[in-house]
Amino acid sequence: MSVRHTKIVCTLGPASSGRAVLADMIRSGMDVARVNMSHGTHTSHARTIRLVRSLAEQLGRTVGIMADLQGPKLRTGVMQTGGVDLKEGASITLDLNREPGTENRIPIQAEEFFDMVARGDHFVIDDGLLELAILDITGTRIRAEVIHGGLLRDNKGINLLNDRAAVSPLTDKDRVDLEFAVQQEADWIALSFVQGPENVAEVKGLMYGLLPTGAMPIPVMSKIEKPGAVTAIDDIMALSDGIMVARGDLGIETGPERVPLIQKDLIRRCNLAGMPVVTATQMLESMMHNPRPSRAEASDVANAVIDGTDCIMLSGETAMGRDPAHVIRTMASIVTAVENEFVTPLLRSESDSDDPAEGIADSVARSTVHLVDAVGASAILTPTASGGTAKNLSRFRPSVPIVALTPNPRVRSMLTVHHGIQSLPAEDHDTSDEVIQDAIDRALDSGLVEEGDRVVITAGTVIGQSGMTNMITVRSATRPLFKGVGQGSKRVMGSCVQLAEILHNGIVDPQDCILVAPKFTPECIEFASHSLGLITGCSAETVAAMLPEGCTHDWLAIYGAVGDFSRVAECRTLIMDTITGRVFDLAQVRNI
Repeated sequence: MSVRHTKIVCTLGPASSGRAVLADMIRSGMDVARVNMSHGTHTSHARTIRLVRSLAEQLGRTVGIMADLQGPKLRTGVMQTGGVDLKEGASITLDLNREPGTENRIPIQAEEFFDMVARGDHFVIDDGLLELAILDITGTRIRAEVIHGGLLRDNKGINLLNDRAAVSPLTDKDRVDLEFAVQQEADWIALSFVQGPENVAEVKGLMYGLLPTGAMPIPVMSKIEKPGAVTAIDDIMALSDGIMVARGDLGIETGPERVPLIQKDLIRRCNLAGMPVVTATQMLESMMHNPRPSRAEASDVANAVIDGTDCIMLSGETAMGRDPAHVIRTMASIVTAVENEFVTPLLRSESDSDDPAEGIADSVARSTVHLVDAVGASAILTPTASGGTAKNLSRFRPSVPIVALTPNPRVRSMLTVHHGIQSLPAEDHDTSDEVIQDAIDRALDSGLVEEGDRVVITAGTVIGQSGMTNMITVRSATRPLFKGVGQGSKRVMGSCVQLAEILHNGIVDPQDCILVAPKFTPECIEFASHSLGLITGCSAETVAAMLPEGCTHDWLAIYGAVGDFSRVAECRTLIMDTITGRVFDLAQVRNI
């Protein structure tokens, strides 16, 4: 089964708020739903979040929720319906009037804008599509000339082309929105206009104060869109949980010629640090109106994948475009085509140098990825409590899916931004044998692996404890012949003997045999008591009732076995695991 490794983040908006559209988006490959706090209301966002989670559960998918804080973004206000066409050379007024804007007036949302500019300054709107020059300022009223015109729609961002602006990294609105995101149990917080590590520390401090005692912290993704953030990237990464290359504002602030180099550098740094990185802005923007992307856009998506990005993001394409699900399918097809042809071994080789400071978990993850190649495994299965093992594996970019199995739905949702990880629900078990077999069963049920595939499993021998990964094993992804309730705590292998054979052939030496009896009868007692083990569809209570007085049934057994007993005739040797209550045909598991 071909599985896409690079994840797709989709911005939600008016075009993607309906049930049918969202369901189609999830089926088409949306991994993370981005809720842009710059637009909409808490009521509308809460409804959308509930709907996404409900649909994802119905469709058997895990979709993460990313709450993207607006930050100190300067924005225009609401314009006349359909937007207003600004003519080059026209004189236009900017003020705080909340009435819809016209061709002669642009409403501004932030009063501080008027203190951040001076006569002669230029500024751009809508990611640089429109440019204006300030002619004069009177209090909170500006007269400006349109240098580069075009269509101005509602609530577009403003970027100042001066170096005097000193803006607070977290606004009052952001604080309110952060509290909302915590209440909604968002899986990621995206922090806009980060300039230094102190900005990340501030939002994490606020968030911890909002979280219930003992609650799992929400990871923070720092958006890199200011030159200062590029300079301070090492310090920012030290406190961040993820990085977003926000190329729109970054391109305006640093110049478009710098963006490709910054993108590659940030992705490389994040890859080496094992930190998820999102590449964002205008990836398939022409598909807001067109059914096909431009060749340059397709190349942009492909190059981000080749660079090693964990996620690629759609913004207006899914928030306001003509067919959000079609855009997702197009992006997914480009990603899959690249991943099928291009392998990224560079990171792995760079991470192979002996590091005395490398912990056991990292060493196990690196060894697991090498073992996958050596044995030809089709997947890595990793039962995990916190998701840490899966994240470590993702860092080394294995060529096969990383199937993370965890009983914690929050962990599954948080892992949606990590390269190559497919998360599945799991149950808590008492022994590592039970954990491993449950992982295999669920991976088979999901279709991520197929019957007979070879898989590498890595986990901790201390069940349920984070940071205890210390085990690697190679197994065949095989469904058991039978499942039942085990008696005893051993795994034995022996010749398969059916009750009918005993009655017909009179077999008398049971020591190396496992007796299979769909229905336990008194004729089984003598043979079962001297055999390696018993497999029966009857319960332990039913068997006990048949025993003569004074006779015990402390043999190894699997009672209440469920499976196709007719298949036993094809089996020569059975593996009976009384710990997990499962029985396997040796011929099915020999490929390991």
